[in-house]
Parts: sequence; structure tokens; C-alpha cells
Amino acid sequence: MNDIDPRRSRYVGLTHEQRVETLHELRRARARLDAAQALLVHTMATVPAHDLITDLDKQWVREDIACALQIAPDSARGVMFEAGELVTRLPDTYALLAAGQITMRHAVKLVEAGAGLCDETVGAIEARVLPRAAQQSPAQFAQSVRRAVLRIDPRTEARKRDDA
Repeated sequence: MNDIDPRRSRYVGLTHEQRVETLHELRRARARLDAAQALLVHTMATVPAHDLITDLDKQWVREDIACALQIAPDSARGVMFEAGELVTRLPDTYALLAAGQITMRHAVKLVEAGAGLCDETVGAIEARVLPRAAQQSPAQFAQSVRRAVLRIDPRTEARKRDDA
């Protein structure tokens, strides 16, 4: 196995500021890839490919996604759900992810918060929290989302559990 020698990496000649900027660019690139993956997964789940002959073939899409992403089929189900929510119910969140302005961790926080809520409520929450999302860590964003949910959907916790 090759040892990676940081003294020989391509980043040796960079200044500290250039290394930090490179980290930012890598994070943005990862976010753009996450958005592309979400769109592809949603397409696979909802638009039959021309070579899928039968409904039986379509049932294997989740397993194909699991295999390609090297995750369990149950995890693939979650990935498919998140992708569908981003593409269909949270288009502004998807756009920020695709632009590399937020991370997938940010997006998933909003997807999770919107589970079980109507489209109108989810849209209102999204509109409330996205303006500051690019400047927040995922943990800070999660707190903003929680506050927005409480303000926009002020049902009691007990009622929310009963509704779920």
C-alpha cells in the first residue's frame, strides 16, 4: 500500500490562505456532486429508463442505487427519499446545493424537518431559513430550521407525535 507523504503533495507549494481557499472549493465541488447525485437518484426512481422492460425491472432500482453507492438497500431508500424531497419539494434548497453554497448536511436537515408537513409549510420554512444558510454551519442551520418549524408549525410536540 502506498504511503501518502504530505511533504510531496500538490498542496506543499501553496500558502496557508491558498490551502484554505482550496478546502472551500473542494467543499463547493462536493456539494455540486451531491446535487447531481440527488437529481440522478430521483430520475432513476421516477422516470423509467428506456431499457427497463417490465415493472419487475423497475423494482430493482433501489438495489441498483444501493450497489452503485455501496450502501445498504434500506439506506438507499433514505437516499431516494432525500433526493425526491430536494428535487420536488425543496427546489430552492436544491439550487443552493447545486451552486455549492450549502452542503448536503444542510439540505438533509431541511428534508428531515419537512417530513410529515404539508408543502405550503415546508415552503414557508425553506423561505425563512435559506437566506442565511450559506453562512451557517450545519449545526447552526439545524437550529434555524428548528426555530422556523416551531414558529411556522407551532403544534405542540405531543400533537406532532400523534400526527406522525
